[in-house]
Amino acid sequence: MDFGDSMQKIKLLGLDFDGTVAHYPYPSAWEVIAQEIGCIDEDNALRRSYYNGEFDVRTWSFKSVELYKKYGLTRSLFRQLFATKMKPAVGALELLTELHRKKIKTAIISGSIKEVYEIFEKKFGVSVDFVRIAHQFDFDDNGFLSGGYFTNQDFEGKVGALKEICNTEGIDVEECAFVGNGTNDIPIFNTVGMSFAFNPEKQEVVENADVIIHNDDISEVLKYL
Repeated sequence: MDFGDSMQKIKLLGLDFDGTVAHYPYPSAWEVIAQEIGCIDEDNALRRSYYNGEFDVRTWSFKSVELYKKYGLTRSLFRQLFATKMKPAVGALELLTELHRKKIKTAIISGSIKEVYEIFEKKFGVSVDFVRIAHQFDFDDNGFLSGGYFTNQDFEGKVGALKEICNTEGIDVEECAFVGNGTNDIPIFNTVGMSFAFNPEKQEVVENADVIIHNDDISEVLKYL
C-alpha cells in the first residue's frame, strides 16, 4: 500500500504489549501466570466466559485476580516469571530506539498488566513516552497478591487512552499509528492514521489494518514511518 505523504505525518506510534512488543511461551501475560501457578483450566474458563459476553472486562479482571490470589501468587514469583519467560519481539528494541531518534512519540496502550511492562523496561533498558495499561496488581506486606485495579484501556478503551494522550500533546489522531495483533486492537486501528497488524491472530484483524506484517521482525514498521 502506498501512503504517499501520509508517512511523513506520523508523530506518535502506539503499540500493543502482549504478543506485539513482548513475547512469552504463551499468548498473554495472564496465561504465563496461570500456567505457572496451576490454574490454567479455570483461567481459560474465565476468559471464555468473558468473550462469550457473560460478564464485562472489569468483572473478568476482578475474577482473574481473585483466582490468582486463591492459588497463592506472590510478588517474587511474579517477578521471576517475567524476568525469565519474557523476551522482546525481534526488532522491538531497535524500533523503539529509532523512534526516539526520529522524535516520534511512543506509547504502550494495552490490556496487559502494568507491572509486566515495568519488568520489561528495567530488563531491556528501553522505555516509551506514555504507558496506558489496563491492569495493576497489588501485593501485601508479605508479598502475596492482595488485589488489583482496572482502568479500561482495552477495545474502545484503547481509543480513549490514545485521545487523552493526543489532547495533552496537541497531536491529531490522524497523526498517530498503532501496531497490534488482536481483535481488541480493531477500534484503535479504525481511529488512527495508519494501522499495522503484526502477525495478526484473526482474519478480522487483517481486514481492519492498513499494513500487514507476516514475519517476526516488528522493526519492519520503520519502513512506513
